[in-house]
Amino acid sequence: MVVFGTRGGAFLDAVEVLGATDRNVYWGFDPVRRGVLDLGIPAGRAQLARLKDEMVEYAADLDKLLMVGVVADPLQVEVVSRTLNEVEGRMAL
Repeated sequence: MVVFGTRGGAFLDAVEVLGATDRNVYWGFDPVRRGVLDLGIPAGRAQLARLKDEMVEYAADLDKLLMVGVVADPLQVEVVSRTLNEVEGRMAL
């Protein structure tokens, strides 16, 4: 929760409070409790994005969190595959 700074604990406490009355939030944050939240999949990102409407005081922090790991892939898959094939001797061009 580095992007939240000193507000990280308070944010998680607020999610727990909201989850007590909103079971979608409770179960949606089960991956966080288990340490397996994956921001690389649409469902994980959608769960966090939904909280921006429910927890406006943390909207800016959630936006920062949603940017973690969002980096365009600098190489196309085909280029990497071809290079590996050439290096491993499976393909000679």
